[in-house]
Order: sequence, then C-alpha cells, then structure tokens
Amino acid sequence: MVSLFILQGLSLSGADKYLLEAGYIEEETIEKKSLECDIIITYVYVLYDIEGKVIDRVGYVEYCFIDEDGDQDAFKVEWIRL
Repeated sequence: MVSLFILQGLSLSGADKYLLEAGYIEEETIEKKSLECDIIITYVYVLYDIEGKVIDRVGYVEYCFIDEDGDQDAFKVEWIRL
C-alpha cells in the first residue's frame, strides 16, 4: 500500500507515474455533482493481487468550496484512500 503522505508531496504527473510503476491501475474517473460546488472529480487508482482481488484503492480528488459570501473558491486537491 502506498503512503498518502508521499503522494501529497508529488505533482499529479509524478504521483501518476509512481502509482503505475508500483502496480496500480488507473480506473474510470468519478465525476459527482455537489451542492457545495459544481463538481467533485476523483481520479481512481487500484492495486490488485494476482487473483484480481483489490488490495488498495486511492483517489486524487479535485473539489471546491462556496465561501460564506457565496463565492466559489479555487479548486482544492488531495489524495484519499477509498
């Protein structure tokens, strides 16, 4: 299992390369509408064992917030374990 702390310190392209080299497979991107912002996007990476069972799932999430004045803040990003 990959450390989320390591992924947070890498650029998205660097983390993508790191995960793929570690055996993770990039799965379908999840796009979800949200009341807090227009959309939440999750880029999903999954690590399977030799029998095809899921060992680990991580996601790179892009999202935004609406501040107290009703203005949309810039997109935020983070790595999460799914």
